[in-house]
Amino acid sequence: MAKKKVASRAAAQPAVKKKWSGHKTAAKSSARKTIKSKARGVSAAKAKPAKKARPKQRIAISHHREEDFKADGLRTYAQYRDLGIADATHGLAQAHVTDTVAVDDAELTLDLGHAAAPLFTAALGDRPRTIGFTSWSRTLRHMVEAMRVAQPVSRYVVETLGDIGPPTLQQDVAHLTQRLATLTGAQPAFLRLPGVVASPAIYAALLRQDPHAREALRLLEDLDLALLGIGACAVVGPLEPGDNYFTQEQFDEATRLGAVGQICSRFLDADGAPVPTPLDELVVGVTLDQIRRARTRWAAAGGKDKYPILQAALVGGWIDHLVTDAATAEHLLEARPPRP
Repeated sequence: MAKKKVASRAAAQPAVKKKWSGHKTAAKSSARKTIKSKARGVSAAKAKPAKKARPKQRIAISHHREEDFKADGLRTYAQYRDLGIADATHGLAQAHVTDTVAVDDAELTLDLGHAAAPLFTAALGDRPRTIGFTSWSRTLRHMVEAMRVAQPVSRYVVETLGDIGPPTLQQDVAHLTQRLATLTGAQPAFLRLPGVVASPAIYAALLRQDPHAREALRLLEDLDLALLGIGACAVVGPLEPGDNYFTQEQFDEATRLGAVGQICSRFLDADGAPVPTPLDELVVGVTLDQIRRARTRWAAAGGKDKYPILQAALVGGWIDHLVTDAATAEHLLEARPPRP
């Protein structure tokens, strides 16, 4: 049910003034001082709460039963059922599952992006101040293209990775970053440096010359909502090996060291633990520590090539909202947890 529109602040002011016009100025001044004094006392007394340890996760298996479907979800014309991911992770992760009929990876990313658009729009109700956007993710780009409702709730939309791929892709990425910022009423923070550089020395030199890039990297320190890219250890088109990006040989080396995939070009093993590699010093973008500190972490991904990294990301607690397809969700729920 739609909420009744409240009167504007300007319209409410005459009524407020009329209501309080009989009070003396001195009384109002005294009341304000008392309120401010109390507020300062309460603020000083508040102690910073200690962070709660994440509870150990477990695997839950959800079998298909027609009677479990209910018409109580986001769309009135669709039926939904609980797959048990929230219960399995003690509420640390929520899965939004769409039943697609995609015949290839390109169609799957399109379907998942369109499914994610209204879900992410609803999540903006939490008014995230700073949004990290992985603009090179094909699925997330489709999501932003499908968004229609503007909600001026944020202050910054910051790119989580520098430029990768050909100039045409970089131009599209910048356009979509701007679009997401416009839809959320935010200021875009572009990261207009190569996403992967040749050496740590080049990384340092580029940052010294670009204050805008330094500011974007600073904003990544305090993300309210992170839109994360999830990928296998492979070069996927339209990206080309070594085109401001990793080569396949570099991906193979990360795999040899134990990586099953990457989140924003940062590698994880099957248990969801970081896999440190020399490549970490070449990536101009968000770090795993910054991702971990983000208050909410979204991913939209699916397909067999992403089964291992999605399971690792869930086991490691790297994402708490996942938009995926039914086949991927069933695989994740039925897969055995990794051995300790």
